[in-house]
Order: sequence, then C-alpha cells, then structure tokens
Amino acid sequence: MGIARFKAYDWGVVALFVLIIIGVSLSWYTISLSVAEEDLGSVGVSGWDFSLGVMSFVFALIALGWVGLKAVIAPRGPYPFWYLEGVVLMVIGFLIAVFALIRILDKPGGNEFYGIGIGRGAGVFITLIAGVLIAGCGYLAHTDETMAFEDVPDERSDYPIYGPADSKGIRHCKNCGERVEGTSRYCRSCGKPL
Repeated sequence: MGIARFKAYDWGVVALFVLIIIGVSLSWYTISLSVAEEDLGSVGVSGWDFSLGVMSFVFALIALGWVGLKAVIAPRGPYPFWYLEGVVLMVIGFLIAVFALIRILDKPGGNEFYGIGIGRGAGVFITLIAGVLIAGCGYLAHTDETMAFEDVPDERSDYPIYGPADSKGIRHCKNCGERVEGTSRYCRSCGKPL
C-alpha cells in the first residue's frame, strides 16, 4: 500500500469525511412546539432523515474511496492518466455543498404555524462547510505538479516530452535553457511548457 504518498489534502479528505458523518448525524432542523406562549420543548431531525443528507454521506464515502485508490493503483510509480484526483474531488465537494445548500434554502414547513416552529440546525451548516473544503482539497490536488501522470516519450527522440536531461541527469528548458527541478511540466523561468 502506498499510504506514504498521501499529501496533506488527502488526509484533509479523510478528516472531512469524519466531519460529514458528524454533520449528517447532527440535527439539520429543529422542531419546537409552543402553546399559549409556553414552550413545550423541541426535537432535532438529523440529515439521515433526508435523501440529500444520505447522498452527502454517500458522496463523501466515494471521495474517501477515490483518495484511497491512490494507495492501491500507484504505490510507488507514476499515476495513470485516468486518475484525476483533483477534478473528482472538486466535483464531489461541489455536489455535497449543493445538497446542503438546497436543504438550507428549502426549509420544510416554512414559517411557524399553530405553535410549531421549524429552525435550521448546526448539522446542515457543518455538511455545507465540509463539502466546500473537500472541493478545496480537490483544487489543491489539481494544482499539485507531482500528481501529473507520466508523459509518453516523443517518437522523434530518445528523450521524454518534458525536456532532455544532460549527461549528469539534470534537465534543462528547451526554450530558455534554465535548469528544471523535479518532474515539472512548465519552466519556472519562462513559464513555457517543457
């Protein structure tokens, strides 16, 4: 298993999965009852009682599985071209945030009637924040240059597309000649693709 390859944003997705479980388990709505201005108490309704709450959990589970897939498919070597961790996490995080936002805007029951009041609970807001943060982790994964899959060698030369290495194994930009560190696909000096 290549769990050692996990970055901070991968561990962030793991922590946010736990936060989504907490958010869905807490009350998304509170229902209070009062008669003749006397408060008779309130009860909370969790996200598990709504299809969008369950879907938030399922999508968070998919995000966790997608991050865990990294440890299985590429424990040491390059990532395959189809493993787009950042894009998948951004879409999943966006969907979770939309699910929670729908439940915030579409409060059941509307205004208070016959002494029954319905308010929003903390769980729906926690789920919304966790969804946005998962999308943020996806953005970090998308911009991480080390997540780039291995380039296919150019058929016209013995060197990979991203620039030849000299006799000491050091790569240089073919546009400006500047030394290139790591597996960068763009020159930090001139900004052009290698």
